[in-house]
Amino acid sequence: AIIKSKPSGRSGRQQAEYLAAELNREDETWKTKARDLKEEVLRLRQELVLTKLLSKPNNSAGAGEEHHLSESDSGCGTGSRERAISEHTRFLQNLSGLLQLDGPALALSGEGDVVWDSVLHLLSTVVDAYREAGGGRLLPQPGLLIQASQVVARVLDQRGIHQRPPVQCLGQSEDSLKELVDLLLNNSQLNKVGEVQSNTPLICGLLRPTLVRLLLSNINHLTQHLRDTCQVRERQQPVDWARYENSFYLFWLLEHLSQAGRWKCGAENQDLLAQLESQVLPLSEEFPLLALYMWRVTALLDPMSAARN
Repeated sequence: AIIKSKPSGRSGRQQAEYLAAELNREDETWKTKARDLKEEVLRLRQELVLTKLLSKPNNSAGAGEEHHLSESDSGCGTGSRERAISEHTRFLQNLSGLLQLDGPALALSGEGDVVWDSVLHLLSTVVDAYREAGGGRLLPQPGLLIQASQVVARVLDQRGIHQRPPVQCLGQSEDSLKELVDLLLNNSQLNKVGEVQSNTPLICGLLRPTLVRLLLSNINHLTQHLRDTCQVRERQQPVDWARYENSFYLFWLLEHLSQAGRWKCGAENQDLLAQLESQVLPLSEEFPLLALYMWRVTALLDPMSAARN
């Protein structure tokens, strides 16, 4: 059928490749339309949540606050990705502000899925922006990315703003964090992406242990790579200098996490912390600065380690 339907001057293989490309384009078009429709449905659900909260009799925000929220910057005039980040950030900011204003009186009932959908959409959009920036595309406004991450952290720390998260939501958020850490560690464009990413940590109680585990695990993999490189020099195994340099962003994040609310490493991450601590002396001669950071982080996350050493 392909051979019979091909135009003159085009081989059967060329016709098959052309039809396959057309199908792929149509598939991408439908995927884009479906994604846009999902975004629109979520936006309408967000507006409904805010309207319900503002219409409650005990709401002290009043009509003036409602007007202020409805007239907030929607992100129009920006790129489609920046607009999506801006809209989800705006909703979470408004929601957080309302609950902060009226406290438990405005606690959500049955709307926690809207909050989680907004958080997951925002996280995935931010990850997409960093991934594409690592591939050479223009990074959205750094201030917008930092603001988005800070809003997510504030929302997930705020009591009464979300219901107990489903396992699926936690899994998706952990996947987003994992990709963010991977992009930060393996990014070769430090000045373009790394500095922005290192200033957008999700320092929230709900995801903090997960983020610490991801950071410690990646640093441990790097230190093992460095030890192997030092021990088998005759094989001329090269040092991955990009990952080495980027690891200091991970140390910065661990320092920041450890100092947020005087939080310390939990039992679930003690094995990773002990593994990191055991690498300090073996690497201190070849990589003294890295070893110093390793010792500092272990001391911050586990003060007893500093006493032992």
